[in-house]
Amino acid sequence: MKILHTSDWHIGHTLYGRQRQDEFEALLIWLVELLRQEAVDLLLIAGDIFDSPAPSTKAQSFYYRLLAEASKQCRHVLIIGGNHDSPALLDAPAALLQPLNLHIIGGKRELPEQEVRLLSAPDGTPELLVAAVPYLRERDLRIPSPGESPEEKEQQLLEGLRQHYQNVIAQAEQLRRQLPLRLPLLVTGHLFASGCPQSSDDGMRDLYVGSLGQFPLSLLPEGIDYLALGHLHRPQMVNGNPHLRYSGSPLPMGFAESHLAKSVTLVTLEPDNCVVQLLPVPRFQELLSLRGSWPEIEAALLKLLHTGSQAWLEIIHTGTERIGNLRERIEQLTATATLQVLRIKEQRLLEQAHQQEYTDEPLQDLDPQEVFSLCMQQLGVQADQQTLLLAGYQEILHQLFIDPTHEKG
Repeated sequence: MKILHTSDWHIGHTLYGRQRQDEFEALLIWLVELLRQEAVDLLLIAGDIFDSPAPSTKAQSFYYRLLAEASKQCRHVLIIGGNHDSPALLDAPAALLQPLNLHIIGGKRELPEQEVRLLSAPDGTPELLVAAVPYLRERDLRIPSPGESPEEKEQQLLEGLRQHYQNVIAQAEQLRRQLPLRLPLLVTGHLFASGCPQSSDDGMRDLYVGSLGQFPLSLLPEGIDYLALGHLHRPQMVNGNPHLRYSGSPLPMGFAESHLAKSVTLVTLEPDNCVVQLLPVPRFQELLSLRGSWPEIEAALLKLLHTGSQAWLEIIHTGTERIGNLRERIEQLTATATLQVLRIKEQRLLEQAHQQEYTDEPLQDLDPQEVFSLCMQQLGVQADQQTLLLAGYQEILHQLFIDPTHEKG
């Protein structure tokens, strides 16, 4: 069975106010042709379908068109919810879509067997077992207790994850034993697997306290033929195992990802074999980050203007000299250009802000942890207390950014 594994589409995503609908349209056209050329049987999207739990009507319309176009090219489409998705929104039409071989698991089900799917060939012959586990929120895994320590919370989260996967996979194995032939088992997940590198270009903010939220895949039961993961935007294997894999996002979600090669994963599953192939995704909109002193930035801009570039730019001035009219210089230089400057940042001001009690750096250019640290410095919070307060603030950010649908008290 041929499976195309992708994830983290983030439909509806904007970049510094710029709509990206043209990129999503081009991606859909490319995907449909790829499904046809490769004769894919199953399209699997491992979470974060939408960029927001409350997507616009335009984003939802595109999502349903994606389902319709993909279902014309392959027999099955399977989608699990991610931390950016609303389980209720994804699950609302699930019962209507399943008879059309569109399998949607937006959130955790009441019973483990409800997350198991048996996919069949056109003649009804069983082909593939799927343990379709979606993103599991804290409320799915544990009941908070007053006075618990961060270590106790972390242990309960890991145990809840382990137990849920064990229960769902056990149901899939029980069904597999009832079939005349041994079917391959595919398992999904939308989580942060421990052992994966944490860097600024993997599409994720570093919001974890210690190892909070990171799941050791060694806790999973044996017998999995392929683990299809979503959540990290960099395509990668986990612990060097080619059958445990993040597909990564098909589009760069920001300038930090602009240098990454994006791909989707083509998996051919047989009862005793698994072949994995990465297929590169074209770059539909060029993103460039220019960094350096003003003469270096000016030279790079003039070169792009000469070539008629239509790139979207991030410009970071790292020179030691203070340029009060940096934005005006750039706007004058690019006034008639086909390229667009989406972000201008003075790195020197940001570094200076950590040593002073003020900054004129726009808030959108600071991440939440930098703002919180600056506030503590301005209030004169002692260094030992800053560490403790920052850890608590990171845990709050973990709920807000990693689980946007978290119920706020």
